[in-house]
Amino acid sequence: MIKGLIILAILMGGLFLLTKKDASTTEDYTGPNLVNVTSKADFDSILASNHLVLVDIWAEWCPPCHVMKPVINNIAQTHPDVMVVKIDLDREQTVAQEYGVYGLPGFLIFKDGKLIGKEMGAVPEGQLTKYLR
Repeated sequence: MIKGLIILAILMGGLFLLTKKDASTTEDYTGPNLVNVTSKADFDSILASNHLVLVDIWAEWCPPCHVMKPVINNIAQTHPDVMVVKIDLDREQTVAQEYGVYGLPGFLIFKDGKLIGKEMGAVPEGQLTKYLR
Protein backbone atom coordinates (compact mmCIF):
# COMPACT_ATOMS: atom_id res chain seq x y z
CA MET A 1 0.00 0.00 0.00
CA ILE A 2 2.71 2.49 1.02
CA LYS A 3 4.81 1.46 -1.98
CA GLY A 4 1.86 2.17 -4.29
CA LEU A 5 1.35 5.61 -2.74
CA ILE A 6 5.03 6.43 -3.19
CA ILE A 7 4.90 5.43 -6.87
CA LEU A 8 1.74 7.48 -7.34
CA ALA A 9 3.39 10.49 -5.67
CA ILE A 10 6.40 10.19 -8.00
CA LEU A 11 4.18 9.98 -11.08
CA MET A 12 2.03 12.87 -9.93
CA GLY A 13 5.19 14.85 -9.16
CA GLY A 14 5.97 14.74 -12.87
CA LEU A 15 2.48 16.04 -13.61
CA PHE A 16 3.03 18.80 -11.04
CA LEU A 17 6.25 19.87 -12.72
CA LEU A 18 4.56 19.97 -16.11
CA THR A 19 1.67 22.07 -14.84
CA LYS A 20 3.48 24.16 -12.23
CA LYS A 21 3.58 27.29 -14.39
CA ASP A 22 -0.19 27.23 -14.87
CA ALA A 23 -0.89 26.45 -11.23
CA SER A 24 1.36 29.22 -9.93
CA THR A 25 -0.29 31.88 -12.09
CA THR A 26 -3.72 31.15 -10.65
CA GLU A 27 -4.52 33.57 -7.84
CA ASP A 28 -5.70 32.18 -4.54
CA TYR A 29 -9.41 32.53 -3.95
CA THR A 30 -10.18 34.00 -0.54
CA GLY A 31 -13.97 34.14 -0.53
CA PRO A 32 -16.21 33.54 2.46
CA ASN A 33 -16.98 29.96 1.38
CA LEU A 34 -13.35 28.74 1.52
CA VAL A 35 -11.85 28.11 4.95
CA ASN A 36 -8.78 26.45 6.40
CA VAL A 37 -9.64 24.18 9.32
CA THR A 38 -7.11 23.11 11.94
CA SER A 39 -9.26 21.19 14.42
CA LYS A 40 -11.87 18.44 14.41
CA ALA A 41 -14.18 20.65 16.47
CA ASP A 42 -14.10 23.40 13.83
CA PHE A 43 -14.70 20.82 11.11
CA ASP A 44 -17.71 19.40 12.96
CA SER A 45 -19.13 22.88 13.44
CA ILE A 46 -18.82 23.72 9.72
CA LEU A 47 -20.28 20.37 8.74
CA ALA A 48 -23.30 20.89 10.98
CA SER A 49 -24.05 24.38 9.71
CA ASN A 50 -23.74 23.99 5.92
CA HIS A 51 -25.88 22.23 3.32
CA LEU A 52 -23.02 21.23 0.97
CA VAL A 53 -19.40 20.86 2.07
CA LEU A 54 -16.39 19.93 -0.05
CA VAL A 55 -13.36 18.94 2.04
CA ASP A 56 -9.86 19.08 0.55
CA ILE A 57 -7.35 17.13 2.65
CA TRP A 58 -3.90 18.12 1.45
CA ALA A 59 -0.26 18.51 2.47
CA GLU A 60 2.41 21.03 1.51
CA TRP A 61 4.81 18.24 0.45
CA CYS A 62 2.23 16.64 -1.89
CA PRO A 63 2.71 17.54 -5.60
CA PRO A 64 -0.80 16.39 -6.68
CA CYS A 65 -2.24 18.63 -3.95
CA HIS A 66 -0.59 21.62 -5.62
CA VAL A 67 -1.98 20.52 -8.99
CA MET A 68 -5.48 20.51 -7.50
CA LYS A 69 -5.20 23.90 -5.79
CA PRO A 70 -6.48 25.95 -8.78
CA VAL A 71 -9.27 23.40 -9.30
CA ILE A 72 -10.43 23.76 -5.69
CA ASN A 73 -10.18 27.56 -5.92
CA ASN A 74 -12.31 27.50 -9.08
CA ILE A 75 -14.95 25.29 -7.45
CA ALA A 76 -15.12 27.69 -4.50
CA GLN A 77 -15.51 30.66 -6.87
CA THR A 78 -18.12 29.06 -9.12
CA HIS A 79 -20.14 27.36 -6.36
CA PRO A 80 -20.78 30.03 -3.70
CA ASP A 81 -23.40 27.77 -2.11
CA VAL A 82 -20.74 25.15 -1.30
CA MET A 83 -18.52 25.53 1.75
CA VAL A 84 -15.01 24.47 0.75
CA VAL A 85 -12.90 23.29 3.67
CA LYS A 86 -9.15 22.83 3.37
CA ILE A 87 -7.43 20.61 5.95
CA ASP A 88 -3.63 20.37 6.09
CA LEU A 89 -2.96 16.73 6.96
CA ASP A 90 0.24 17.66 8.81
CA ARG A 91 -1.82 19.77 11.25
CA GLU A 92 -5.03 17.74 11.57
CA GLN A 93 -5.19 13.98 10.93
CA THR A 94 -8.42 13.06 12.74
CA VAL A 95 -10.79 13.82 9.84
CA ALA A 96 -8.68 11.86 7.35
CA GLN A 97 -8.52 8.88 9.70
CA GLU A 98 -12.22 8.98 10.53
CA TYR A 99 -13.29 8.97 6.88
CA GLY A 100 -10.63 6.58 5.54
CA VAL A 101 -8.64 9.01 3.42
CA TYR A 102 -5.58 6.99 2.44
CA GLY A 103 -4.26 9.06 -0.47
CA LEU A 104 -3.58 12.73 -1.09
CA PRO A 105 -5.18 14.87 -2.00
CA GLY A 106 -8.31 13.44 -0.46
CA PHE A 107 -11.74 14.90 -1.13
CA LEU A 108 -14.85 14.36 0.97
CA ILE A 109 -18.25 15.70 -0.09
CA PHE A 110 -21.03 16.10 2.46
CA LYS A 111 -24.69 16.97 2.00
CA ASP A 112 -26.64 17.88 5.13
CA GLY A 113 -23.87 16.37 7.26
CA LYS A 114 -23.83 13.00 5.47
CA LEU A 115 -20.90 11.78 3.39
CA ILE A 116 -22.09 11.49 -0.24
CA GLY A 117 -18.76 11.23 -2.04
CA LYS A 118 -15.08 10.47 -1.59
CA GLU A 119 -12.32 10.89 -4.17
CA MET A 120 -8.56 10.57 -3.90
CA GLY A 121 -5.71 11.85 -5.99
CA ALA A 122 -5.63 14.50 -8.69
CA VAL A 123 -9.03 14.19 -10.33
CA PRO A 124 -10.83 16.22 -13.01
CA GLU A 125 -12.97 19.06 -11.71
CA GLY A 126 -16.11 17.37 -13.00
CA GLN A 127 -15.44 14.34 -10.83
CA LEU A 128 -15.86 16.60 -7.79
CA THR A 129 -18.63 18.91 -9.05
CA LYS A 130 -20.90 15.99 -9.95
CA TYR A 131 -21.66 15.71 -6.23
CA LEU A 132 -22.52 19.41 -5.94
CA ARG A 133 -25.65 19.37 -8.11
